[in-house]
Amino acid sequence: MEILAPAGGKEQLTAAVRSGADAVYLGAGNFNARRNAENFDRDGLRQALIYCHARGVKVYVALNTVITDAELEAARAEVENAALLGADGVIVQDLAMARLVKSISPDMPLHASTQMTVHNASGAAALERLGFTRVVPARELSISELKKIRESTSLELEVFVHGALCMCVSGQCYLSSVLGQRSANRGLCAQPCRLDFRSKNGGSALSLKDLSAVEMLPELEKSGVTSAKIEGRMKRPEYVAEATRACVRTLAGQSYDKARLQAVFSRGGFTNGYLMAKRDRDMFGHRTKQDVTSAVPVLKAIAADYRAELQRVPVSMTLTVKAGAPALLSVFDGKNKVTVSGEIPQDAQKRALSEKDAENAIKKCGGTPFYAKKTDISIEDGLFLSVSALNSLRKEGLSRMLDVRGKITPRKTMEYSPALYDIGGGKLRIYARFESKESMCDGADKIIFDYEKLYNDISLCNEFKEKLIAELPALMFSEVGARERLMELKRRGINAVYAPNLYATELARGLGFKLIGGFRLNINNSLALAEYAKTGLSEAEISFECSLSRFERLKKPIPCGIAAYGKMPLMTFRNCPIKGERGCDRCIGRGKITDRFNNEFTVVCHSKRYSTLLNPKPIYMCDKRELLKSADFLTLHFTDESKSECERIIECARRGTAPEGEFTRALYFKTLK
Repeated sequence: MEILAPAGGKEQLTAAVRSGADAVYLGAGNFNARRNAENFDRDGLRQALIYCHARGVKVYVALNTVITDAELEAARAEVENAALLGADGVIVQDLAMARLVKSISPDMPLHASTQMTVHNASGAAALERLGFTRVVPARELSISELKKIRESTSLELEVFVHGALCMCVSGQCYLSSVLGQRSANRGLCAQPCRLDFRSKNGGSALSLKDLSAVEMLPELEKSGVTSAKIEGRMKRPEYVAEATRACVRTLAGQSYDKARLQAVFSRGGFTNGYLMAKRDRDMFGHRTKQDVTSAVPVLKAIAADYRAELQRVPVSMTLTVKAGAPALLSVFDGKNKVTVSGEIPQDAQKRALSEKDAENAIKKCGGTPFYAKKTDISIEDGLFLSVSALNSLRKEGLSRMLDVRGKITPRKTMEYSPALYDIGGGKLRIYARFESKESMCDGADKIIFDYEKLYNDISLCNEFKEKLIAELPALMFSEVGARERLMELKRRGINAVYAPNLYATELARGLGFKLIGGFRLNINNSLALAEYAKTGLSEAEISFECSLSRFERLKKPIPCGIAAYGKMPLMTFRNCPIKGERGCDRCIGRGKITDRFNNEFTVVCHSKRYSTLLNPKPIYMCDKRELLKSADFLTLHFTDESKSECERIIECARRGTAPEGEFTRALYFKTLK
């Protein structure tokens, strides 16, 4: 199993390689999910690839942010640069970036970031169809859930085994963008969740302990996990070194220093709750003063451990010493061979050079990434060569081998210019999405409602008939029976599905449904929109992180709309912050948390499978018709409103007027960083 370490900068890269990482992942340019890390410019990326490849370490370039139309050309250049420098893979979130990679460098391995929120077999199948080779599944999965994905796909699985855990499912967090215009989907999360949000259970309601599943590596390997990933591109090199070494030692069947690993960084200890399917209160924690001070005594010791090169590359060395000819040393690494010449040997005056002495000299590979796995010594009798001459020969041979191994091998690249087109806006329609049956009302052109609730209540199908759109869950950890329920809804006359996640496009594929993509797909640019249209979307709701000005400039190959009303989900949880010590017992499916300013946020449970944190104020945009000339539909997302409130909002949306009460324009008139 590959050990994959984070490299936020040059020092972290060195620490990872010298501690035994098989691969590193790093950010280049402005399109990676840790834009505040040191990262690597073009020359830095080149040097990183030379350094790593010379030592047998792979380099994966993270281009895993959502991009805009204005950034497509810069993104194209970043993909081309990664290919020309011979990167070993590219990690992406946005389907636009995936298309750029597949079109510019078809043989480049394409990895799906955990930001894509792939969490079931259907999601993995959709990735395969799109040309991905590896997936980083959602961090909220258990080992048994990972096994189900493994058994269903040929994709490699890359699983986080150590480091920070986001409270929100990755790719579904809008808290930082709404509160501070710093988007997690664009690599600038401000981590407001680590502030003191409070629930009935106390403080740090949105902060989890760091993950540490190092001891579970053998089990994960048996489960078919390809790569053990360490989080931490914002962390110091000592953290990278210690986490990497712990993984290396565990896979080698050796023990590691657990106390030192926790001391270098933790948030009140570690958790492996998700992997063990134990999503309880023990997973919550925050960084204390003791956590900070405990790191100081161990930093020097950790740094000393990676001060020198790790001798990790085996080579065969052949020394030939003949009278009247320069001494020759050949170094072979199994693929590359270099031969260097040295001094001409002298006739021995006292003691001839022995094979043992010569072998001892050329095997001294300390200070290099090489070790002599095999030596072959051939010395004619009666000759002498000094130890310094042999040392020089060895140094030159290993230096040449390092240069050969680190030589940049560009991937083949192709010119690519996306063909984008716009079908133009149609007649504006109003869609209403309801959380509960009690609030459902007529008045909208289409009604979006939970597919399981529709399946369990045939009266709703009869009442609203062809208006209904069956909403698939934002997260579907178990797909058992899902396809059968969809087929039954099709028989009842429902012909459209609302798809909030990539898995939904695959699950409903071939069943004859019209697919409407939801805002959670994070579509922010024309190329991503075109790619989702290829997956089967007939309509798409653009991300509410997309400003109106950008929305109007999109090339729309299918009808598009926006979330025009609703208390939008700021975070989506698998471990609920209002869950009690006894789990979900006695919970009514709704609760509150407060921030440090005593503002209240509602948490809504979805069938005890996941929950969402709602923004206190609803978005409202239906009175801005003059700015939405290209919109085909406006979606009203109702959550905790009464039926009468829903009727009032729908009527206002129809008239294009503003409702009474407080509302926000959210991010539609703002530019995200």
